[in-house]
Amino acid sequence: MEKTERKRTGLCCAAIAGVVVLAVLAIAVVVKYYVLPRIPSFGPPRGLEGEGPSVGADRFEATVVFEDGRIGPVSDIAIGDYDPASGDEIVVAGLNGAAFLDQHLRTTSFVEFERPEDRPYGRTVEVVDVDGDGVCEFLARGSYLGLDQGALLDHEGRLLWRTGADTGTCASMAAGDVDSDGLLEFATFQDGAIEPLDATGTKIWETQPEGMQTHTIQMADVTSDGVPEVVYGRHDFEDDRKVELVGLDAQGEIVYAARRKGDYLIAGLFFAFSVCPWPTADSPPHFLAPLISSIMLFDAEGRTVLKGRAPGTMITDFAVGTPVRFQAGSNPWLASLVVSFKYESSSLRVHDPEGQLLYEETRLLYGRPDVLWVGMAPWQPPGEDAEVLLVGGADKVWQYRLKP
Repeated sequence: MEKTERKRTGLCCAAIAGVVVLAVLAIAVVVKYYVLPRIPSFGPPRGLEGEGPSVGADRFEATVVFEDGRIGPVSDIAIGDYDPASGDEIVVAGLNGAAFLDQHLRTTSFVEFERPEDRPYGRTVEVVDVDGDGVCEFLARGSYLGLDQGALLDHEGRLLWRTGADTGTCASMAAGDVDSDGLLEFATFQDGAIEPLDATGTKIWETQPEGMQTHTIQMADVTSDGVPEVVYGRHDFEDDRKVELVGLDAQGEIVYAARRKGDYLIAGLFFAFSVCPWPTADSPPHFLAPLISSIMLFDAEGRTVLKGRAPGTMITDFAVGTPVRFQAGSNPWLASLVVSFKYESSSLRVHDPEGQLLYEETRLLYGRPDVLWVGMAPWQPPGEDAEVLLVGGADKVWQYRLKP
């Protein structure tokens, strides 16, 4: 009897094991053939895994118009009155220094940045004018990876101040005169809190908003009162439909909120959205954000202005854009550049006002001399009636021009 019982128990165990194996195999089949094909791809599509143009190579030509081995990766190209001399300059700001160019792209002066070795700051450098005197300073911004500090350097590249304590980090940083006193303030997201600083680097106030996770801070006049607000993304994790841009005034009070829904905009708002100038009748602020497989331009009310195909943009560290009039008298096209450290690549794209992809090019970030970085500006060369696009590179600036 005991022997029969053991045999029956063994058969039951074998049957149960067989059912478990069959269930696991069934689940594997369902996942492989049903679930996985329906999950959005967060990696670069096949067409972007290699370098070079994949769309529109016959329409645009790229040439190097500036190169200086001292400057580092170029993260800002500013056109305006930024030095004591009269007239406009083209300021090319890189990680290690900045070059001042005339309207023929000839270097007139160079500034080397002071970069302390004990606590490096910034992944990108922005040209700013703290007091509006026509002489620029340089804002070295941190990164959402939390490895860097932010810092302000004077016109000669000397360090004025760094953000936070010696152990502090700065995930994001933006400049704007939020209190209308004629001096720039600097909104930061560091050590888990939003902390605006005054022109001397002193913290003004601190807030830890509830119900959200944000890594990107911007400044823009989203209330149309002539004064910029501190703008960030907010997501209620209990309601995936609640994705908002939120604006804070000079006292840290919420004075603006624009809701978006769907579009997988959450990651774009948190990690990589940026202010994008866009000419409209009243020219309100516009924002650029990467989605899973497209790039979106939307206005201060959260309304979509342009949405264009942009494969592989979901896991993005930087996304910048600008309007460019490649043809005289035409409506502007949207030029955008997204950078992904995970996929070690940057992708430059041009979309027309209807969102049609006109140009697309991917370049690797490391081990290549022809990398594209986040500095970007439209520029109309002297004597020409249309614009070209200037794009930063490693120690250089590329010019993209529409072929005749």
